[in-house]
Amino acid sequence: AGGSLTGGFAAKNAGVFTRQNEIGRLKEISRQLHIEVLKQKTAIDDAKREVSELDARVTVCDSEIINLSGDRIRVETELRRIGAELDSARAEAESSRARSEQAGRERMQREAEAEEARTKLGEIEKRIADLENFGTSENENAEEYHQKRLELAERLAEQKIRRAGLQRDAEGFARMIAELRERAEDEKLRNRDMAGQIEELEKQLESGREAAQRKEAEAEALRAEIEQMRASIGDASARRMQVEKEANELREKQNELTRQREELGKEITRLEERKVTLQKEYDSAIAKLWEDYELTRNEAQEYCIEYDSVTALRQSVSQIRSKIRALGNVNVSAIDEYKEVSERHGFLSAQVGDVEKSKEELTELINGLMGEMKTIFTEKFQQINERFSAIFTEMFGGGSAHLSLTDESDVLESGIEIDVQPPGKVINNMSLLSGGEQSLTAIALYFAILAVNPSPFCILDEIDSALDEVNDVRFAQYVRANAEETQYIAITHRRGTMEASDVLYGVTMQEEGVSRVLKLDHDEAVQVTSEWSNS
Repeated sequence: AGGSLTGGFAAKNAGVFTRQNEIGRLKEISRQLHIEVLKQKTAIDDAKREVSELDARVTVCDSEIINLSGDRIRVETELRRIGAELDSARAEAESSRARSEQAGRERMQREAEAEEARTKLGEIEKRIADLENFGTSENENAEEYHQKRLELAERLAEQKIRRAGLQRDAEGFARMIAELRERAEDEKLRNRDMAGQIEELEKQLESGREAAQRKEAEAEALRAEIEQMRASIGDASARRMQVEKEANELREKQNELTRQREELGKEITRLEERKVTLQKEYDSAIAKLWEDYELTRNEAQEYCIEYDSVTALRQSVSQIRSKIRALGNVNVSAIDEYKEVSERHGFLSAQVGDVEKSKEELTELINGLMGEMKTIFTEKFQQINERFSAIFTEMFGGGSAHLSLTDESDVLESGIEIDVQPPGKVINNMSLLSGGEQSLTAIALYFAILAVNPSPFCILDEIDSALDEVNDVRFAQYVRANAEETQYIAITHRRGTMEASDVLYGVTMQEEGVSRVLKLDHDEAVQVTSEWSNS
């Protein structure tokens, strides 16, 4: 006790100055390696930036190729459409030409028939004139030829009737010829229009082919450029890998130097601490000389005794101190100290007993509360599950839904799983539902909890924003049907929800910086509308 223990040895070349020089040299090497690492990091960053730029250019080229492919597809589609229109126009032109030729043949036939009718009419008129002359010359023999005259008169009447019919036919033929001529002119005009359209479509077809060829050439050029860029990216990647390899080697060297520097720093710290300890021991020894023997350092050196071994000297000092401690001492305050410690032990023992008793009572109370919480939770969970299934079916117009616990043995720490099956769907995961279906499922669960533990007042902040029109109407109808027990304030932009509301409030800003609240009562609006309709 009170002594010190030393051991080991120090190399002659491991002095403080030598280590400081070594530390300085290692710091310089570390600084140079750090500079080299920074350079390599800069080179790596440049290579990464170059690779990123090349990737971006490749992405742009890929997008351009996709766009050109789309343009080519559109041009080919346009070419097919123009070709179809051209074929249709040619077919229609051939049909018009055939109709025109048919109209020409019909017109020639009608003109021939009209000419034949005119010839027949001239013959009939000539015959009538001959008959009239014959009747005049034979008037003297009236009685002899009276019968023949009657026959001729009858034949004349028949010829006149036939002549009138032929004249009507000739007029009809003339009208038909005029119509055919007009149709022929129309067909000629239409043929000219068709020819112009065919030429225009052929020009568009040719321009479309040229555009397709240009797009194809551009795509080929872009493909060649992409190949070059990919080759550049490969080279850049190889350079980057080489640079990263060199940087890793430099990092390993830097880590090794850092480790050596840390070890040297630890050794320096240990030596400094040893120096401080020795200084304290020296100061303590000087102070102890004065306190115990009232001697200064110089006076003690006068009484100093030469010794051969520090170990023997320490053993001698230890033996003398042991003899001194063997003499012992008398503690006259031991009885009072024992009484005080005994009283304190009794007081602390009583407190420990009270604490243990309180702990047992609290444990029993916690166990009771846990049991009651499990009972209430199980009961409420079952009620919420039943209400959720019914409300889900009502909201979705069919389907099924239920809640389940992941760990029924520990209901308070267990997770809750939601299993839903919308009508007409088989869903194994909630993520497979659409956004509107997920929102409607959450609304159904919310209303199930509200049905089990109703609240007199509830604010709904745009919970119907993801619903479509049909589901929004179902949501509004459910809220309307359950508005007897709970007062709802809904913040919404959906028409179905606003139509089911009793009162609407809106905020408008007719003047800049001045807001105004508008109110619309549903019953008053219906009454005013009815009065307007009646008036």
